Amino acid sequence: MRGVVLAGTGSGVGKTSVTTGLMSRLSKSMRVQAFKAGPDFIDPMYHTAATGRRSRNLDSFLMDDGTIRNLVGYASRDADICVIEGVRGLYEGLRGDDDVGSTAYLAKLLGFPVILIVDARSLTRSAAAIVNGFRSFDPDVNIAGVILNNVSGRQHTDKLRTAMERYCPDVQLVGMIPKNPDKALEQRYLGLKTLRSFAEGEITPLQELTEPVDLDRVLDIAESCPSELPTGSPYTARDCGLRAAVPVDDAYCFYYRENIECLEASGFRVTTFRPADGDKLPDADLYYLGGGYPELHAERISENGDFLEGLRSESRNGKMVIGECGGLMTMCRSITDKDGRMHPMAGVFDAEARMTGVRHGPTYVVADAGPANPAFSGTVRGHEYHYSDVFPSEDAAFGFSVRRGQGIRDRMDGLVAGNSIGSYMHQHALSERDWIGRAVDRILSGSRARLYRRSRRSGYHGIGHPRQHEHLLQDGEDHRVEARRRRPGRGDRVRLPERARVRQAPDKDDRDGRHRLPEQRRQPRGRPRPAHRHMPGAHGRGLRGVYGAGDDVQEDRGLGPRGRDRPGQVPRGRLTRAHLAHPSILRA
Repeated sequence: MRGVVLAGTGSGVGKTSVTTGLMSRLSKSMRVQAFKAGPDFIDPMYHTAATGRRSRNLDSFLMDDGTIRNLVGYASRDADICVIEGVRGLYEGLRGDDDVGSTAYLAKLLGFPVILIVDARSLTRSAAAIVNGFRSFDPDVNIAGVILNNVSGRQHTDKLRTAMERYCPDVQLVGMIPKNPDKALEQRYLGLKTLRSFAEGEITPLQELTEPVDLDRVLDIAESCPSELPTGSPYTARDCGLRAAVPVDDAYCFYYRENIECLEASGFRVTTFRPADGDKLPDADLYYLGGGYPELHAERISENGDFLEGLRSESRNGKMVIGECGGLMTMCRSITDKDGRMHPMAGVFDAEARMTGVRHGPTYVVADAGPANPAFSGTVRGHEYHYSDVFPSEDAAFGFSVRRGQGIRDRMDGLVAGNSIGSYMHQHALSERDWIGRAVDRILSGSRARLYRRSRRSGYHGIGHPRQHEHLLQDGEDHRVEARRRRPGRGDRVRLPERARVRQAPDKDDRDGRHRLPEQRRQPRGRPRPAHRHMPGAHGRGLRGVYGAGDDVQEDRGLGPRGRDRPGQVPRGRLTRAHLAHPSILRA
């Protein structure tokens, strides 16, 4: 497996610009699989645009070593080269005394060589000192090449080349990139500006920026990687037969690719839609609302009544809705933008979201799922990064207690309403063995219960435990099983058990409901009193003369104690209109 890590001496040295440009150039002649170290949503968008393949996230805090190696092998099984963009500086991680969460940890774990990107603005010999310092800090990290960025001119170039040849003879100088602020990526308060579309015009300037970099040297360094990685699927597989709807547009664009693949591996049919562009809410069993910039598109979202009202209605009907950060904000009553304008939202939670301008994060999160959590269990890991605050009601229920991180309020995260949960925490599917498993069980158990109740109401007799109908759940369409029978009305035929099926007479004299027998009213002892004394044949000839020959009423031999009827059974003797209207028989 050929692979290389492009790391920086710190943030702001041009990692994403250089990495994306190189990926674009390499993808012209080979299949490039891109990765991003750390919790990041925006940089992988540029990678995907440059390579035409979905970029992935690697994080040694969120994932264990085996999972990281498996994910790289799985995603790269049909690629020619892996290119990993680092996070912050090469050695920055979770703590100050180890390398967990750092780019260096990933390079050592995977056995990939490192090309170090150095901002050489105003530097000459100091650039060589920086490179040697990084090499000696951890000899287990193989820094095999250097790219010098922001080089001013020919004189600067010559001095840098001389310094590198003199002080760093064992490190290849892969390229020196001239200073070119016009081709720098535009920033936004959560990082780089997101891509609206993967147009060639978005990537071409970055490709031109990296023209001075020698691709042959990059490939030579990548060839030195001896790693052999597992290629099997890292996800728990099942066939739940359910449907998931995921909004993907400018407002909702922060998703780990692995989370979507985890849903698909569990048997979800994933449908994407664009609510910020007016798309209606699709029919689904699970709604997964990721983060992004809903506050920048709040006016358009608030005008999409089908989306917002649909979310509120589906949540109240017991459907599962999972929201992360921007998704959480959408599930609140309203979003107040940075200009103080309030925009109505779905109202799943009794809470308000406001853009306060106070930065929270980026930071890793460790949280414990509580008993009220409908979708997750145990200890979960994620990250949070936002400039908003959510203000819930005093009696709000939460699904997570936060051990590391901030959450929504008082170290609590994950507002809960029924089967819906919204948190500031972004979770990664591969941080757990079976990320979506509890949610699947909850949805299916709810579907079985609804099917059971519906089948009991529909008039089917002898139905026991819902598991008797598990075969109806195989295609995920259990909630649409045609198990309904209409409530009999005027002129309708009443469905009764085979032992007492009769034809119902027209309901002409029952307008005031006096002939209907309330469920709580007990039957009299002995033979029931006829309810229609004025009806011909109601006394002497039973019901045969009224309801037609051939529809005989059979005696029931199983009366309850003291002569009262057991529910659902026909009393001994004649069947009257009162019995036809009895709820235990109609079961409508």
